[in-house]
Amino acid sequence: MFKNLFSKPKSEWLEIAERDPIDLMDAVKELVINSDQNANVHQVTAYFVAGPYYKSFKKKYEKANKTFDWFIFIEELERISKKTTTDEASKRRCLWVIQAVLLKLIEDYEKEDNDLHDGLVEIWSHLLKCVFVVQGALENNLVWREEERARLYESSLEGFPSLLYSIRSFAPKNVQNSQDFQEKFKNYLDFSKTVESASSDDDNFVEY
Repeated sequence: MFKNLFSKPKSEWLEIAERDPIDLMDAVKELVINSDQNANVHQVTAYFVAGPYYKSFKKKYEKANKTFDWFIFIEELERISKKTTTDEASKRRCLWVIQAVLLKLIEDYEKEDNDLHDGLVEIWSHLLKCVFVVQGALENNLVWREEERARLYESSLEGFPSLLYSIRSFAPKNVQNSQDFQEKFKNYLDFSKTVESASSDDDNFVEY
């Protein structure tokens, strides 16, 4: 279903967004969990920039006395991606942000429906795994503007543990406070420290 995501017609993105919350959760879980970790780096980056993008559009709509919500935002992003026929980076940026909006929709629904909580925790726990490929995925990447990728990329230069804390900070507070998420975070954190220590030992090794 999620193959060839970047060729999806406009109606399909709104069809996904307008699904029943449980069905939307299943769709987003499939999208995130079946994606490789390089793709999830872009997903986390898109999640970070989706908020500022949304506020910018909302301000324009409010000035025109028009209603604005996540669904209209998806339509705007689709319009831009279809209009941008020669700028592949801009097109992909819009489509990554649409996927992030689907996750934000779930987070809104979860505030009223606790049955969505476990699925949301599973999604964010899976996104933590991308920590080990962030630097490679974002370095010299043309999809994101420098200021958009800076938060994750600069954290990646400080090391895996610092980057994990950055990714965790993006997740909703109720996800961060989940015992299951905290356990997975601790496991990734311990492993990241081991990886970093091994890497440091390799850097300090001198062959005679």
